[in-house]
Amino acid sequence: MYQDWVSLSIAVHDREAETRSVLSRLPAPAGQTVVAAVVRGIASTLGIASAPQPSPLSAAAEVDWCMEVICHGLSLPLSEHDTIRDCVNIYCEWLTALLPAPKLCVPDAVQQRPNHYSRRMLNHLQNLFVPRSDQSIDTINRQAVLCHRVLRTVQSLSNEPARLEPDTWSTLLLFLLTVNDSLLSPPTVKDDIGDQMYERVLGVLFEVWIQACCKCFPPPPLWKTFRESCLHWRHRPGLVDQWSAVMTALTARLLESMYGPGFPALAVSEEDAVPASMAPEAVAQTWYRMLHTIGNPVEISSAAAVSSTQQFLQYAISSEAVIEPHQHPCLSQLPAIFHRAVRAISLLVNAFLGVTEPPLNESTSSSGPPVRKESSVLSPSPGSGSGVTPPAQRRHTRSMGSGSAGKGSRASIIGGLGSRTASASSQSGPAPSQSTAGGVGGSSEHPAPPPPPSVTQPLQAHSPAAAAAAAPAPAAAAAAAAVSSAAAAAAGGSADSGAVSLAPGRAKCNSVLHLFGAWLFEAALVGTSAHSSAKHTQGQSKRASAAYLDSRKSSTSSQTPEPADLPATVTADKFERGRAEALGALCRIFCAKKTSEEILPSYLASFYLVLHEVLSDREGTEVSQNLAAILLNCSSLLQLDLDGVNCLLPALTDAVHHVIASPRPITVRDSDVSGAALRRASVRLLVSMLALPLHFQGLPVREPVPGDRPPVSFLQLRPRLVGLLVTGLQQEADPVNCQMMLGGLLMCVQDSALYEESCHGLHDISTAAAAAGSQHVTSAAAPDSISASSDVSFPEDPTDEQLAIDSARGLYVRAIYLVCHRLMTSWKAELNTSLAALELLAGLARVRLQHQGRLEGEGEGIREGEESQITVFEMELLC
Repeated sequence: MYQDWVSLSIAVHDREAETRSVLSRLPAPAGQTVVAAVVRGIASTLGIASAPQPSPLSAAAEVDWCMEVICHGLSLPLSEHDTIRDCVNIYCEWLTALLPAPKLCVPDAVQQRPNHYSRRMLNHLQNLFVPRSDQSIDTINRQAVLCHRVLRTVQSLSNEPARLEPDTWSTLLLFLLTVNDSLLSPPTVKDDIGDQMYERVLGVLFEVWIQACCKCFPPPPLWKTFRESCLHWRHRPGLVDQWSAVMTALTARLLESMYGPGFPALAVSEEDAVPASMAPEAVAQTWYRMLHTIGNPVEISSAAAVSSTQQFLQYAISSEAVIEPHQHPCLSQLPAIFHRAVRAISLLVNAFLGVTEPPLNESTSSSGPPVRKESSVLSPSPGSGSGVTPPAQRRHTRSMGSGSAGKGSRASIIGGLGSRTASASSQSGPAPSQSTAGGVGGSSEHPAPPPPPSVTQPLQAHSPAAAAAAAPAPAAAAAAAAVSSAAAAAAGGSADSGAVSLAPGRAKCNSVLHLFGAWLFEAALVGTSAHSSAKHTQGQSKRASAAYLDSRKSSTSSQTPEPADLPATVTADKFERGRAEALGALCRIFCAKKTSEEILPSYLASFYLVLHEVLSDREGTEVSQNLAAILLNCSSLLQLDLDGVNCLLPALTDAVHHVIASPRPITVRDSDVSGAALRRASVRLLVSMLALPLHFQGLPVREPVPGDRPPVSFLQLRPRLVGLLVTGLQQEADPVNCQMMLGGLLMCVQDSALYEESCHGLHDISTAAAAAGSQHVTSAAAPDSISASSDVSFPEDPTDEQLAIDSARGLYVRAIYLVCHRLMTSWKAELNTSLAALELLAGLARVRLQHQGRLEGEGEGIREGEESQITVFEMELLC
């Protein structure tokens, strides 16, 4: 950004010419005697201990001579505390010459040329902030008190109407940069002056810098110097905290000027707010420059990168305890600092997406910056309450909506699945309808997110994209209606599901990724083999969206030391919380896709590769924070019609199986995430997968990165998905999760029955064409497993149970036995779940199953008589 500008870092690090007095050439006792005698007389006129008096200094030469003395006094050892205090008081009072009403004690020469003398005084005051050799607690406290006095004066000059010229503003900012560099660049030592003052000096620096952007915008050399200086302070936690607070305040103003007052506003306290007089153009320029002030936040995860400064190298040379700079004990804070930095970026992403709901888990933000409550990485996916995009081939032709809610005296839990399916099966296709609860209307590009439905209201949502496109007309109609209700349960959940909402006029995904994608993609891969190579393939002219793609082909070794050379506190596994934040932010961005929005293929490819890398890296039975972040923020991923998203289906199936099929309570490593919330997100993902196998049938699933396992087709995944649904119903105790899985189970039976019916009809037509002229057409038997004409080869020999649930009839019988068993054992005390189960039985009674000649003879399937039997059984359970 500032490649063509000269940095002022040399002026920051080497200020001896402007901070050294001629008295330093004299013996130390002589210099101390002169300073004490001079400043004592001048300090008596300040009005601190007595009434103020006019300054005895009148000529400019007299003021210049006294300033040389005071400059030396500010560099004295802190054993001369009284003398140093008088020097500080004199300069702080004289600096009021920049204000409209200077104090009486200010010399006339200073009042006549306030900016000239103020610049000299600021240069001299740098001596006060230099750490002394005597680092006792009492000495440090005394020095800190005097430093606070100077910082308060500087704040008053920037906040109040003052006569500061551009050169004075530059000197003031350079003074703060030099002060911060003196205190913060050295490695952190507990209870030293830098450890006590870092929050205060950083706060004043950022506050005065914002004031300068409002009144006298800093030139590019100062911005470049600011950025280079911050790179030396990244081992200090306060840097990221202050940067995050300033970015939040600037983002609040930026969103207001970009999107208007109707966009969800960021809550910023008055003391942290950007000055109201700051122009919108200045806000935008300041926001972008401040965003890049701390460099690449992902570098904070590298101890070698953070410690590659002159101060760390000098400490390692002079210390016997530290052999290499990256082994300094203060770097043990890097995992927490990295988490705070990525957390700040995640909050900015939420701001541009209009996410305003509180997080599901407050503990994730306990160590974050002091900003308003936002959805964290462990919040549910924003897409679960937003509109669902129809496929590309249907975007400009029609919209797919859910069926209307069933009407009756008793509210429906599953939303009248059976009645809608029965009516849909008699039509040639699903009719367009007005979308509800997560659906998208024909002309609505920015659907307003609805509130979560109650458990006593019909659950409606738009059908997933893969429900109906290529199936025969009757099957497509019923599948669309059934899957829409199943997706509704996944999207709606219950009132306590914590689903977040998105602003209708939010930024496009590509725009957000242009700003933050480079950092988020890299942060999501910290500690992996792909991260080290990605750092070398990413050039300044190349977007980070393609960096990870190139990293798969790069074998360049990283400059970061090997894990064996690093202390145990900064190894790769310690940065998992920051990685989880990055993964959650990426998932929220892609799940915020609008109806007609296009995302660049390079971003999609990078996203899929990152998710595949994380989902494929699982060890043990415990759920990692990375996996939890993906599941909680990607529950609607398969409902958004992202190009190529089905390549993640095997990896997502493994992840969902890891959570739902676990016989023990789910716990997330080093986190207190609710196991019920994690299972709920997994159930939403599972329900959105159920319609895909029969839609794509024997098509192979092409994973982003070929693995050790053989390639599978969509049909080969169906037994596992259905078996996982049945296993989840057997073990699930959460009522909302049970209701969602009941809706998915009914959809599976209906989908299988209609699919077999369509295959039966197609087989009849082909038989009639082959036997032209004959008067009788023999009906072909329905397939035992999914499709008789499908060339299915399962990776393992299926058991009898898998074969049973693989067909519509087997799944039908299994569903009846399972639901009836749980109704009589564990669900009888749960009203809403019992009602949902009874509605499932009522829906099953309306399902038309094809006969199986070898098992049933020449029967015509289940007809009205069997429907009445199920209905009688349902009534008996109700009684």
